[in-house]
Amino acid sequence: MIDGGKITAILSNFVDWQGQVGIEISATFNVATGEQIERVYNNGMTKVRAYTGSFERYNLKVIETAEFKNGTEVKTYVLIITGSLHKNHFSGKNYQRFTFWDLQIEIQHLCHSLQLRAENLIIQNLEIGLNIALPWDASKFIHHCVLFHGTSPFRSYTPDKNGVIIGRVAMHSHYSVKCYDKGLQNNLSSPLMRFEVRCIKMQYLSKYNILTLADLTDRDKMRSLVSILSTAWNNVLVSDRDVDTNLPSLSVADRALLVNGRHRRFWEQLHACNRSLFNRRRIKFKELNRKHSATNAHQNISKLIIEEWDSLFLDGTFLPVAKIGSDDGRENIPTIKIKSKSVLNHILKQPSIPAPITPLKSITPISGNEGRIAEKDNINQDKIEVEEAIDIDTPEVLENLTTEQCLQENQEHDNRAPIELTAKAINTAAPIRQEQVSATLEKQGRQAMMQRLKTTLRLVAITLKRLLLRHGK
Repeated sequence: MIDGGKITAILSNFVDWQGQVGIEISATFNVATGEQIERVYNNGMTKVRAYTGSFERYNLKVIETAEFKNGTEVKTYVLIITGSLHKNHFSGKNYQRFTFWDLQIEIQHLCHSLQLRAENLIIQNLEIGLNIALPWDASKFIHHCVLFHGTSPFRSYTPDKNGVIIGRVAMHSHYSVKCYDKGLQNNLSSPLMRFEVRCIKMQYLSKYNILTLADLTDRDKMRSLVSILSTAWNNVLVSDRDVDTNLPSLSVADRALLVNGRHRRFWEQLHACNRSLFNRRRIKFKELNRKHSATNAHQNISKLIIEEWDSLFLDGTFLPVAKIGSDDGRENIPTIKIKSKSVLNHILKQPSIPAPITPLKSITPISGNEGRIAEKDNINQDKIEVEEAIDIDTPEVLENLTTEQCLQENQEHDNRAPIELTAKAINTAAPIRQEQVSATLEKQGRQAMMQRLKTTLRLVAITLKRLLLRHGK
């Protein structure tokens, strides 16, 4: 659903805010002079200083701007929050399903902990994405079959510290489109592809009326964002490698297009030479794949995007009622059953700024009939950073790119064997549904389950404290 982003807010009183949230803020000083480093503009009339800090897995930056007006210094403070709502909710990972309910919990947690109102947090950029279960190798599919988005080719990510390239990105002026192997990134046993749109400029989201963090609590607005992913995927040019290019029904021109069209270099050179011809060939290539492919990967993934997005808004029990120890004679651990709809409605009715209480960093459940809330120090974990880079193939003259060269390149491209997406492979994995990964994620998601329990208990504690403070107890 919602992943990373950049959010800003105006702080009316920086010192008071820092004291309320209890977050350590640092500044940069000149070693020689001992003065804080600042930038000066307008002949010394404007001075800008920067302060940095962190909260859990979010990076914080405060920009102080001091302006002299009529002999008086006026200071303004802008808080910049960068990070992933999805990753912070699941302790640094984003391969789990991040539902609308999970998003509300994370927004409430962020606003409460930083003593901010959601409607005052302005979104500067945002990432919207989904994890899609595939019945074939995700990496091979991304590197061999996902070719272009619109008129932009998918370029390889920079290799990670192990030299592995997990995905590709297509860059545009206001947004970028990413496809990468989430299963490879997190050592999952089942293929899992993440498809993501990063809105670099908020004009891209203006027609959806998404301006502040509060807009992400609007169910109708959030449901409408599926069109961003759906439209983005429809503009992806996919080559189905199971198409038999030796079919007697294929004309010479169609056969050549199917063979040549499997390579990004062909489309790059065609776009550079003749954009009108590029668009016509692109439409024809899609039609040929749709007609002759048994897998029809593009259409199947398009359906999965709609189904998975809709499933993230389903109402129901947030956590199952667990019975521990009933069969072996041990004492049962108290459990909480919460209906997401009723609790969510109650939470959204509460004011975004609660009474000043100590922020809860995390909650540790205690076994037995007794439980207590305990604060734990945040643990710094290594983050997997994916850098976006461009790998430009050596350009060749379009006329010299023959069918034989394309066939040879198909065997040698990236030193990998060509991907085989056959009808048999699809039939053994059909139907292609998101539930295929559920079993794997359930086995590997016990830690995520405990995290959700901690988050729920934290939310209950926050709500109870509010009610007690409101009634003066």
